[in-house]
Amino acid sequence: AQSGNEADLHPKYARVGSNVETLWQRPRGEPKGIFFIAHGCMHQATDVFTYEGHDGWKLEACKTSNYGSCLGLPEEVQMRQVARSRGYLVVAVSGGSGRQSCWDMDEDAEKVAAAIKHVRKEEGLPDALPVLAMGASSGG
Repeated sequence: AQSGNEADLHPKYARVGSNVETLWQRPRGEPKGIFFIAHGCMHQATDVFTYEGHDGWKLEACKTSNYGSCLGLPEEVQMRQVARSRGYLVVAVSGGSGRQSCWDMDEDAEKVAAAIKHVRKEEGLPDALPVLAMGASSGG
């Protein structure tokens, strides 16, 4: 559900189910879809985010994440910003072992599905809201 609270626009972090590292960020206004970004090989979900935002707010979960920081890779950050500006809620999940890892094609689809289900529930989003996905390297 949409809220006027600026804190609702900050990135959020959760460990879903069996410790699946999941990060997401709402757009301004009601989301028109979910945009899932699959990280590249030897990376993790936190690389799509930065520790400190433009408003000075800090994503403290970066410090306790599987990798211990948020790298904020330029292309991934740009994709997140553009997707949000176009009305999409952005989700990233750490694939493989969850730290500097490639995707496990046999097991990670279930992890991503559980993470997206968690985000839908947390954000009060309908099941019918479409999911778009893109990835780089082993995530693509």
